[in-house]
Amino acid sequence: MRLATPEDASRLPHWMLLVLLLAPAGTALAQEAPLGWDYPKFRKEEAAATVVFGIGTFVAEVVQPTVGEGRWRGGFLFDDTLQDALRARSEEGQERALSVSNTLWRATMFYPLVDVWVLALGAHGSSEVAAQMLLIDLQAFAFTGSVTLIGQLVTRRDRPYVERCATTNLTACGTKRDHTSFPSGHTGAAMTGAMLTCLHHRRLNLLNNRAASNLLCGAAVTAAVGTGVMRIVGDRHFTTDVLAGFAVGVLSGYVIPAWLHYGFSQPADSRSGRPRVRWSVAPQPMGVGGVGLGLVGILP
Repeated sequence: MRLATPEDASRLPHWMLLVLLLAPAGTALAQEAPLGWDYPKFRKEEAAATVVFGIGTFVAEVVQPTVGEGRWRGGFLFDDTLQDALRARSEEGQERALSVSNTLWRATMFYPLVDVWVLALGAHGSSEVAAQMLLIDLQAFAFTGSVTLIGQLVTRRDRPYVERCATTNLTACGTKRDHTSFPSGHTGAAMTGAMLTCLHHRRLNLLNNRAASNLLCGAAVTAAVGTGVMRIVGDRHFTTDVLAGFAVGVLSGYVIPAWLHYGFSQPADSRSGRPRVRWSVAPQPMGVGGVGLGLVGILP
């Protein structure tokens, strides 16, 4: 039997290392109340849709043309201006930007697994909540993958660097990714992960601390935005590609799960013991013979 070495750990995927590092912290969380799933559960129709989206993602990836010609070339609106301002001037700088974007993309995409396995299942011991979260996550990423890849296949937009392929020796030129600029897949997946992180923590209070949950949400959104910006700096996407990716991520990671499961209003924070206050405007007497409006808070 061979003992594990630091070199063995270095070969683990980054997301797995993150899970291993956060596991002790997650299990040390104080569980103030049992974590239950009080929202509509994942339906059979959603499972079927997730499978369809997954198949669409796979097919779109497989049938991407090898090189060929693009249908949509160049930027529009503010694309060219921002591309000139943000693009790294050297190929080495572009590669560094892409490396940063890949790191941020992986972190935001795989962090929801930490919420599922370390927090919901490990710290709170709720297999029901963990299962529902995992199904929602799979549905969101399947939707993002199918929309972005099929969108790239239909639009066949040239990436920004393509216009320089005839005069330079860029390593990216001549690949099947030359005409897959719109929308940005990395940005869409990163924002999907960030939105799932924000939504799960906002509704379930997985950390038993609203301030910590808000901080985590802000960090996830920042990483997703950083992913998109670095794709522009690396000359792989126009700004409109990135904005479209953001839109897909918000739709699939927040709007759809909220619509199907969580709802769009903030629930009472039963886990922290703080009741929700309902506010309303009501008539109030103002001196002798006077009437005004007042803001009234009503406890449940």
